[in-house]
Amino acid sequence: MKTTNLLKIAIVLFGLSFLLWNCQDEQPLTSPDNTIKTVAINEALEHLNLLTVSQRSKNQYLTDINTKSINYQKIKKSNELLAVINAKTIYKGRYSRVLVLKVNDKIESVLFSMTPNTEKENKLYTGELLITDLSGNFINGYRVKKSKLVAQFVKRGNTKLLSRGETCPDHGECTEGSNCVFCTQELEEVVINSNSGSNTTQHVPVTGLYDYTGTEQGGNSGDGTMSWNFGSDGGGGSTESIVIESPESSIEDIEEYLKCFNKTKSAKLTIYVNQPIANNGSAFTTGTDKAGHAFISITQGDITRVYGFYPEGNASPYSPNGTFIFGNNENNLFDVSISFNINSVSLNNIINDANNYTSNYDLNTNNCTDFVIQTAGLCGVNLPDPQSSWLNGGGSNPGAFGQALRNMNLPSGMTRNTSGGSANSNNGKCN
Repeated sequence: MKTTNLLKIAIVLFGLSFLLWNCQDEQPLTSPDNTIKTVAINEALEHLNLLTVSQRSKNQYLTDINTKSINYQKIKKSNELLAVINAKTIYKGRYSRVLVLKVNDKIESVLFSMTPNTEKENKLYTGELLITDLSGNFINGYRVKKSKLVAQFVKRGNTKLLSRGETCPDHGECTEGSNCVFCTQELEEVVINSNSGSNTTQHVPVTGLYDYTGTEQGGNSGDGTMSWNFGSDGGGGSTESIVIESPESSIEDIEEYLKCFNKTKSAKLTIYVNQPIANNGSAFTTGTDKAGHAFISITQGDITRVYGFYPEGNASPYSPNGTFIFGNNENNLFDVSISFNINSVSLNNIINDANNYTSNYDLNTNNCTDFVIQTAGLCGVNLPDPQSSWLNGGGSNPGAFGQALRNMNLPSGMTRNTSGGSANSNNGKCN
């Protein structure tokens, strides 16, 4: 009897130990010893507001933090999230973001900047990564080749700042006003082993951003696993893979396309916005609506025409500028729209502007969102124009613009649709 009971107890204990081991093995991965934690949005914003006031009183390295762009991005092999906020520095050629994380129960923030190589070999990122405090003081950095870390930057010690006339491997000769990390910091580099855990494509180790191990900042990935996708944008995609494509249905003759309108009469103008993520200000995302689109329709009686502004060839952060073409956007999906009546003078302005348009498409300064904002301006309607940053540039975009339209106070006579749907069909013919 006793032997049987002891056997049963042994079996039960073994089963419990196996169950506990199995459950422990299947638990989601977390940061070691809970040394890093996600910062709540209100804590992050309060931290930045206090810190930037102090930092800006010392120097002008950091010129803007777009707190409205705050989003949370995954940390690989951790349950915690990294708060990411678009930022600008005195160096216009750098794509910068503030990264906020709680490290050993203290909120820490760093400025993460990317300076792409002037020679673009492909869509994978090649260039430099620079991690500084918000005053621009060096913390860490990496050289990147085709989205992989190939070398780590370290301080040169007693050697001089790289001066004009010297040469950077990525950007050539150092010149006055250079964006190059090598030309603006006292650095040398150490080659990273291609088999290193920190060499994961498009990822930087968390210990390369913050020192939470008690060891010198900026080594390999510490625990060998946790890292952040530095190519990620607010929607979880990568700006490196973003391509703004020419329209599926192009308009070869815009004058012919708009000729049915009677320019002596009033009409109705609708501005549509297809956001990359519905009801979200992200400039880019993955999926079919990577960059979104903004476009217009004009309706007069039973005549309707729908169109938008595009690059004639594809555009991207690496190749942002080129000739333009108008596209037929009838029945295209949208997430938010506004509509208002326009008089004959405004209708003339819109049609004449389209017929005589000559400016190139530019992803950063003259894209589809810029075009619809300009079109509304021809009618005397000033629309909000929030800006976002992305690799190699920044500017107006459907994500931020759509959110602004959702939240703006509507003038008298203007209506808004926040439910989304399909845009109007082209309708009506004329001789």
